[in-house]
Amino acid sequence: LEEFVCSGDKLKDLNLQGNPLTDKKLLKLVDEGASKGLKAILAHLRGGMSKRQQKKKAAAADSVDESSALPANVLKDLLTVHMEKAFQQARPYWVGVLVHGVDFGKVSLESFLQLQLKLQGNRRQIGIGSHDVAPADGIQFPLRLATKDCASDPEVSFHPLFEEGPRPLSFWLRERWPQDQSRCNYAKMVDETRVAVLENRDERLISVYPVSNCGWTATRPDTRSCLVEVSGVASLERCDCALRDLLQFLRQGQGDGLQFQRIQVVDHKGRGSEVVLPHLDFFEELL
Repeated sequence: LEEFVCSGDKLKDLNLQGNPLTDKKLLKLVDEGASKGLKAILAHLRGGMSKRQQKKKAAAADSVDESSALPANVLKDLLTVHMEKAFQQARPYWVGVLVHGVDFGKVSLESFLQLQLKLQGNRRQIGIGSHDVAPADGIQFPLRLATKDCASDPEVSFHPLFEEGPRPLSFWLRERWPQDQSRCNYAKMVDETRVAVLENRDERLISVYPVSNCGWTATRPDTRSCLVEVSGVASLERCDCALRDLLQFLRQGQGDGLQFQRIQVVDHKGRGSEVVLPHLDFFEELL
């Protein structure tokens, strides 16, 4: 009874009259009926906690249980990416993992980059990025998923892969990329008033979706810590699957030398996403 009632959404009425209740306080509340009301009964069943408090306590317990059950090469510390409302509306799904101990002497960097291109296809559904985290002036968490308006944010600059930069974001979208055969079709997908980006803690742009990742975090042969991220509009499952394929590729030939650090997405209201990605079972399948 307690589990059913406490987890019920939008409960408007509850009739417990005639039930063989053994809880004396609950029996008294039921007998008093309308004078105490439904809220008093629910508060008692929930141990004096509101539904929100109860959910928060359960989530914390689940987090502790999951941390104690993590494989040895999955770090307990979570990194954070903040997702703004405008980004969520334009590009609802994002998953990522920070991989430590990468050795591109054991797996082919070129093949890894080719796999990214294959998995993302025409980029209408998902986009993929891999970023070197090691440089001193490199990626700094927490990151932010945001949108930029080329008109109202004219000072926003970007340094794309394989380009000299940085230069204003409007330059790339209006002048350079439309003339670039490898990027013009992707640039056409971008709304200049709502450009979806991944932003470093110091506000430098790491990715402009779905056109290009930045040059200053390019994955190189000497990369040892790599942020692998997938975002898109298709589905969470599609992003999750692509991320798993990429991490599985990195594990080839490296055995248990890799360490994985999970990244949680926090929405615009400051709440953790319902799912901290990747799940524990994600790593159980991977490892």
